[in-house]
Order: sequence, then C-alpha cells, then structure tokens
Amino acid sequence: MTQSQEPPIRRIRHGRVLWTAIGLLCLGGSFFKPLSLFAEVQPHLCILYLMTGLLAIRRPAARLHGSLWVFLGLAHLVMLGPFLIPKETEQGTHTSDTGITVMVYNQHANNTRFDLSVPMISEALPDILIICEANHHLLDRLTHLHPHYPTRLEAGRWTRSTLFQSSGTILWSRFPASDSAIIPLENAHVQIIRACLDTGRNTIEVVAAHPPSPRSFKGWSQQRLVLRDIGSHSTGEHPTLLAGDLNTTVHSAVFRALEQSTRLRSTSRQQGLRSTWPAFLFPAGLGIDHILTSPDIRCSKLQTFPSAGSDHRPIVATLHLPTTAQAKGASPTP
Repeated sequence: MTQSQEPPIRRIRHGRVLWTAIGLLCLGGSFFKPLSLFAEVQPHLCILYLMTGLLAIRRPAARLHGSLWVFLGLAHLVMLGPFLIPKETEQGTHTSDTGITVMVYNQHANNTRFDLSVPMISEALPDILIICEANHHLLDRLTHLHPHYPTRLEAGRWTRSTLFQSSGTILWSRFPASDSAIIPLENAHVQIIRACLDTGRNTIEVVAAHPPSPRSFKGWSQQRLVLRDIGSHSTGEHPTLLAGDLNTTVHSAVFRALEQSTRLRSTSRQQGLRSTWPAFLFPAGLGIDHILTSPDIRCSKLQTFPSAGSDHRPIVATLHLPTTAQAKGASPTP
C-alpha cells in the first residue's frame, strides 16, 4: 500500500466511526436532555442506519460497522414503535359521538398569504383555535369569526419578525371560559395561555404555548425552561389538553419529560406521527406542532392541513371528552 492510499482509507475509517457516534448520540437524545437535539430526526436516521448498515455488512472490511449500524437502526425502530403502531383505545362513554375539534397552526410572523390562511381557517372552523405567531394583520382579517368564538385570548411572544414586530399566540374558543389567565414565564420571553372552557356538559382545561426555537444555545435553554415549567401552571382539576408549536418532536428527551411531568400524552400515540415542519418536506418533515391530552380524552382523528403560506402545516384533532363522572376522577397533573 502506498502512502498516497493511506489518507483516504484513514478518512473512510474516521467517517465510519463518526457515523456510529452520531447514531449513539441520537439514541441518547431520547433519554438525556443535553442530547435531545440529536433525537429530533430519529425517523430519518432509523431509515438511513438500516440502509447503510445493510450495504456495509456485505463488505468484509466494513462488516463490523455495518452490524453496528443495523443494530442502531433497529434500536431506533423500537423507539418509534409506539408511534408507528398507534393505539386508539375506548375509555368508557364520552360526551358525544362527533367530539370537539382543536386546530394548532403556526401562521409564521412573516406570512403575508392571508388570501390562503384566512379561508383555510374559516373553512376548518374548529371548536378551539390556537394560532402561534399570529399578528394583528391576520387578526384583523379574522374578525368575521368573532361571533363563532366568544372566548378570545391573546398572549405576546418575543419574535425576530422583519415584517410584523408584534406577534404572539392566540386561543379562540366557541366555548365560554369560566377561568383564564395569561401567564408570563420567567427566564424566557414567552407567555402561555391557560383557560377553563365550559363545553356545556363538562369543563376542560386548555393550555396554549409556543416555546422559543432551539436554533441557538439561548433559544435551546429557554425552550427547556418553558417545557419544564408548563406543567406547574395547570391545575389538573379537569380533563386537560396542551397544544401549540412546541419546537421539539416526540422523540426527544425534553418531550418525554414533558409527558411525564404533566401526565399528558401526545395524540401521535393514538393516531401516528404527523409531519408539520418544514411544510415543503411534507410528509418527510418533523412533527413539532403538538396536541397533548390527559388520558381520559380520546383522539379519534388527527389531520394535517395545507400550510397556507406558512412554513408549518396546521394539525386538527378530533377529541372525545369524558363524562362529568369520569372527569372528576381524572388528575392529569401531580
């Protein structure tokens, strides 16, 4: 072997070691919060590790690494199992056969395609509407929906929008609110909305949130703080749902900790994964827009809608609430 051949071979070996390390970091991201960003693309890495492993295992020189990659791909597949095989379970009698609909949509602060977003929202007309990065230009175009939504709550959020400097999260509902609050979270430029809504037969508690994007270390730190503190602002006295653009996927340790601390579960566990961002990669994008519910709420349908000029696709869930007797026994938060 000549000296000119040694560097390429060494680079190939280093590349195999690096690819193996990335797979291990991705697995660790499902359990350890400092590594959570590595787990965001777990479905994609699952496919890539299975493909590269099966190809490499056929070559004697790469058989060891190929075996490790196949093992990593299978490990990722096991982690994805609960979302690839969704479980929709009946839990007793619910209030109605049709259920209530909840929409979560990140409008994007710079989105000016109101000719697309306004008709889309008006046609969907969910019972509970949660829009992140909603600016006054959008809200002015949705005034015709005010009669349908007597409950309208708005929370501010820090944004780097270059077109519209004022954007935040809104929670609109056709159900009246018996109690509501706009809660500023410490150490983050974020406000969350909490409302207790009277559906006529029982009361549900709704929390809307939009943590910062983890595109920088500061944003990543603030996101962790917001997701950590959300649970402490839910009373747990009623069936509960938490919804919004949470800027993380169900595969990360941060999201798993959120489910454990709030005792809520993602609707993806009942209806499967949904790609919401970036919209142009649908259906191969990431699911960072979420609706989580207490165990006594059943999700019978989870849909994605066109992005309407945003970089996010909205999701709409059909939820079935428990009866009043069942709701009294529910306690989704510690």
